[in-house]
Amino acid sequence: MGRAVLRCLVKWLWVAMLVGGRLNGAEPEGADYEVRVAGEGASAVVTSGTVWLYQDVYGGVQRFKLGEIREGRVWVELSARRLAEEIKPASNTRQFWVVLELPELRWYRSAGIEPSDPLRGWLPALEALGTVERVDSGKLRKLELPALTVRRLRFLSADGVALKGESIPLSVYVTQYNHCAVHEGLPLGVFETDEEGWLEVVAPAMPLYAELRHLVQDGTGFAGEMYACEGGMRIELDAEAIIVRTRLPAERWELRLRDRRGNPVPHVTLVEWIRITGCGANDGPLGKSDAAGRLQVILRPQEIERLALEAESGARRFLTEAELATLMREKSIALEWPASTP
Repeated sequence: MGRAVLRCLVKWLWVAMLVGGRLNGAEPEGADYEVRVAGEGASAVVTSGTVWLYQDVYGGVQRFKLGEIREGRVWVELSARRLAEEIKPASNTRQFWVVLELPELRWYRSAGIEPSDPLRGWLPALEALGTVERVDSGKLRKLELPALTVRRLRFLSADGVALKGESIPLSVYVTQYNHCAVHEGLPLGVFETDEEGWLEVVAPAMPLYAELRHLVQDGTGFAGEMYACEGGMRIELDAEAIIVRTRLPAERWELRLRDRRGNPVPHVTLVEWIRITGCGANDGPLGKSDAAGRLQVILRPQEIERLALEAESGARRFLTEAELATLMREKSIALEWPASTP
């Protein structure tokens, strides 16, 4: 049997096991809900919104509509047939969630549902979002969601200085289950810190994710303790003060370029690659040698992945670890362009 045929057979068997025994209606396929949000004195009807089933698949989140809330009422439904024919759970699914999306970027996200049995878990996960009362002989279920809380977060630099006037996109943390560990979540909006670094966000009682560029320790190198750039951070539920390292000390370096005869080499560009977490690269030109072959730049050595000299012809020469160490120590170095062949 060929490998492709075997893979198809394994996937078919996996889906068959997932939905087997449920097509006869043994598991409930849906329910009728009246949805409200708790408040002071009395709960308020949710006038509109959407009930989703989120699927956490390696490489990206997928979502499927389970129902539409209109004037507080919603019929939610998930059948074994729909699961098998439309959702088609992949074998690398990590988990499912039920998510309620309400107007003005309000979200309620359930606990994770085991990928092996979403049909058994999705209704209990939905009802666990609040309190449920069954009326009309059980035909209608009144779901009261808890009021969202106001969270206050304070962002400080590594030396304790408030990050004031910083615009920070926030979302409910969902997953980084992908090759580059890029976060996919439920957006709450962009919030600006005040003079003391504080911001307020209305959010469910769950971890959040802040898209704030910062630096994390990344081993050691020619500059000692090295750092890599990270695009965001998970904020735990009990966190209040968020300490981030956003900048490193800068140093002025000078490079002097000479050819094999000792003549200055102008018009050669210094290109920098900085360390980053995840996928991709971050590079850019820093400056070009002048008529005297001199190139002066301001760098943050602890975040440098590598440096290269690049001619207008496209020829490129990377600086060695020894040359970087010399620059770190002496702040100046004379380099031959192009490098001599050993």
